[in-house]
Amino acid sequence: EEAINTFIRGARCAKGTTQEVGLVESFFANPFGPVQLEEKTSELLDEYFDYLFKNNIEVGQIFTGLGLENGAANPEKAALELLEMLKEE
Repeated sequence: EEAINTFIRGARCAKGTTQEVGLVESFFANPFGPVQLEEKTSELLDEYFDYLFKNNIEVGQIFTGLGLENGAANPEKAALELLEMLKEE
């Protein structure tokens, strides 16, 4: 439940590329795609999250720092750190 609520809340730091700035919320932190198909997306939530948890697949948030100084390099850094964490498990 906590994971689903976190993803639905979709808190993110917007830097103005989508007419939004600062801490904003949108369905699945994405102003494109899921929010336009919110009803269809919602139908799949329980099915997907049940599968993930039953199969011990990691579920969580990643903080990319995209909206921070030197933001363009931060998602790559976050992805590399995530890969290292997954390798350790």
